[in-house]
Amino acid sequence: MGLEGPEELEQLAFKRINEGKLKEGLKFVLRAAKGYEEEGKKEDAARLYKYLGYILLERTKLIEKSRPSLLKSAYLYIDLIEKEITRPGVNLDTLDEYCSNVLEVFLTLNDERNLMKYAEEFAAIYEDLGNSYRDNDDITMAIRAYESAYRYYKIIDSIESYKRIAEILI
Repeated sequence: MGLEGPEELEQLAFKRINEGKLKEGLKFVLRAAKGYEEEGKKEDAARLYKYLGYILLERTKLIEKSRPSLLKSAYLYIDLIEKEITRPGVNLDTLDEYCSNVLEVFLTLNDERNLMKYAEEFAAIYEDLGNSYRDNDDITMAIRAYESAYRYYKIIDSIESYKRIAEILI
């Protein structure tokens, strides 16, 4: 990768892109994303892979050209979700952001199977979090978690599940 770290490569990438040197800039974006990944900075890597995928989609209008970068981004966000939910104090804002990024990628790729699969998994995660918060009498956090579970159950059209969550919220 040379002497540059991913931060420098990212700065150089956006400098090149702003100068109108898109192809060169995107190569630096990819190198920066790989560098972040090698350093264990998954959130930065996921962000850049997602950016790369959307730029490729915008330029080529071909989902297949953007698929590898977008999928890489989604799976890095899934790793981040797994890490976040195992932390003692789950940050619901961070978790919401990661989950939204995953579903956005699958929606963009017209991948209904994975969209539904992960929406269902995220609904279950949020429902479990809501139950834990409720058991610990943290009603505000329980409501937030249940509201997220409700949204994800609506996405997959699980009528019984979102009715159950609605009853808990009432």
